[in-house]
Amino acid sequence: MKAIRSTNELFSAAVSFHRAGRLEEALRLYDAVLKAHPSHIAARHFRGIVLYGLDRPVEAIHSYNQALALCPDDAEIHFNRGNALRDLRRLVDALASYGHAIAVRPDYAEAHNNRGVTLRDLNRYAHARDSFERALALKPEYVRAHNNRGFVLQGLSLTHEALVNYDRAISLKSDYAEAFYNRGNILQELARFDESLASYNAAIARRPDYAEAHFNKSLLLLRSGDYEAGWPLYEWRRKCPQLENRPERFSQPLWLGDRVLNALTILIHAEQGIGDTIQFVRYVPKLTEQGAQVILEVPPPLVSLMTSRWAGVAVIGQGDPLPQFDLHCPLMSLPMAFRTTLSTVPSEVPYLSADPERRNAWRAHLGSRSQTRVGLVWSGNPLHSSDAQRSLPISLRARFLPVGCEYHCLQKEVRPEDRTALREIPYICIHDVHLTDFSDTAALIAVMDLVIAVDTAVAHLAGALGTELWVLLPHSADFRWLLACEDSPWYPTARLFRQTRRGEWIPVLEQIRDKLQAKLLSDLA
Repeated sequence: MKAIRSTNELFSAAVSFHRAGRLEEALRLYDAVLKAHPSHIAARHFRGIVLYGLDRPVEAIHSYNQALALCPDDAEIHFNRGNALRDLRRLVDALASYGHAIAVRPDYAEAHNNRGVTLRDLNRYAHARDSFERALALKPEYVRAHNNRGFVLQGLSLTHEALVNYDRAISLKSDYAEAFYNRGNILQELARFDESLASYNAAIARRPDYAEAHFNKSLLLLRSGDYEAGWPLYEWRRKCPQLENRPERFSQPLWLGDRVLNALTILIHAEQGIGDTIQFVRYVPKLTEQGAQVILEVPPPLVSLMTSRWAGVAVIGQGDPLPQFDLHCPLMSLPMAFRTTLSTVPSEVPYLSADPERRNAWRAHLGSRSQTRVGLVWSGNPLHSSDAQRSLPISLRARFLPVGCEYHCLQKEVRPEDRTALREIPYICIHDVHLTDFSDTAALIAVMDLVIAVDTAVAHLAGALGTELWVLLPHSADFRWLLACEDSPWYPTARLFRQTRRGEWIPVLEQIRDKLQAKLLSDLA
């Protein structure tokens, strides 16, 4: 074989290997080119692309920087540098790189699109929409930009417009699994469930290992009450890359109800939110009934509440050292492990209880009672993906509170704008400084006659304590509340009040006000 000697021959060979996907060999030859000719701009640039393809983004950025030092006005290099920075979640730097690319080449549709993706990741949805629209103005059949614009429109609650974009993306690329998946999500939001299911199935048909599509299909099935099909599909969540606390971190076998637990120690580890943990710890006694020793790992704010609750159960906080164990199971896999159907939900309440001393301390703190005590929750974690749909401002909530009750805030976190509004609402008592963990919240709930809450951890805690609970639900409610029903198989003391139209809380608040007034009259009778 003839030896390659000239720089041009080396570079051509490197490009050939690069195009063939033989990246390690391409990298070796690009390095040889640069050793002979350090100012070879294309070799610096392409070396960065190869490093990025080898999942070495930090080194890729270094190579791009060297190329830009030689040629600062190359739009392609700025664009590729932006991609590597975005992969490293250096989003502000990525935004700047895409901006440089666009400044050099204003008609660079791909740079506008990727700039929009970065703005979306920064939660700057309105600006992201502008970038996608610029990309589409330059390239009207740009499939990814249609899909991405749909995503940000969905985030801006412009659901019908978003659906148009997803449909357009699919019409341009019939095998575009991601667009079918996003379309399924928005149709589920719009309560068009049959169409949503068909879209998820279409996404899965095109990409059988599409974990997010399987997972969101499971949520749709669970919402509809099809627990037999829904819980097994719900296991796909463990393959979704965004999920934390994945069971693969354990070397011990995963238990999903497939063997007898007698005399074995099993770790049950919480996942997702605090409300999820509260809802599904109801399964723990079923494990001890099988003779298992249980280690229950929960978020630290729940440790005090759950310690000593069950015989044979050791409760530890997430992040604490783990004792020895034989098997493990994610907490939210227990419904599947126990083959739960609607008719076999473990619905006995209370399955959690308030500490008697803390409950008595709250009674003393609140003093004698002459009116019905109502606990209120109107907002949750602002970082929750559905917070805009489930939370409402106290200024709106307070307009529909009838006289004749004591009102107590059960929230630990009160948003600054709500705290300001509460200065003008003296009949709602705030207790946030006294709520150190969920044991305190449980004790405060225990001295309430009624809890009225949006879908947050406190609502689940009230249900687990067996307190009378009224839950305000958005139009597209979480899967655990099912569809249309006014009661819950999970919480027998709960009554559900649902939006009939997306975003419209006033009819719900009016209905609750009227029910509360009727309850007050009934209690007086």
